[in-house]
Amino acid sequence: MRRAWLTCGFMLGLAVAVVAQGIGIISPGQGIGPVRLGMDQAEITHALTQTGPCTVDVLYADGHAAHLKTSWGGCFMTAEGLQVGSPASHVVYRFGPPDDEEAEEQSTWLRYVGRGIAFLVVRDRSGDGVVIAIAIFPGLAGRLARLPMM
Repeated sequence: MRRAWLTCGFMLGLAVAVVAQGIGIISPGQGIGPVRLGMDQAEITHALTQTGPCTVDVLYADGHAAHLKTSWGGCFMTAEGLQVGSPASHVVYRFGPPDDEEAEEQSTWLRYVGRGIAFLVVRDRSGDGVVIAIAIFPGLAGRLARLPMM
């Protein structure tokens, strides 16, 4: 029993070290772990060597990352503690009502356009659902703040 606790403590220490390095943090409008919006393909390839078995899907525009997505639970999480596998109700509790919802056949994207983050949710029998993917894109909040006042 003591060995199990020591192992658990060691693993928790590793998790804290990884978070302290910024690996594993989903930053709305910015990136997923070490992978950032605006990186070119070479930078993305290098950054992905730091994510271990966890992957980040990248959509490029003009040779730079314009959209990121992860479907890996337990690898990346937001500062609010949201990750793939989180209940959908936790997303709405932490972020409020989404700016936009796009229903697909068996899932729904909850988009927070101003923040630059979206959560793909599959509804369950309880009516709540679970997050199965998280996407990052350039948010509008920063752009709107820089627009001149009329």
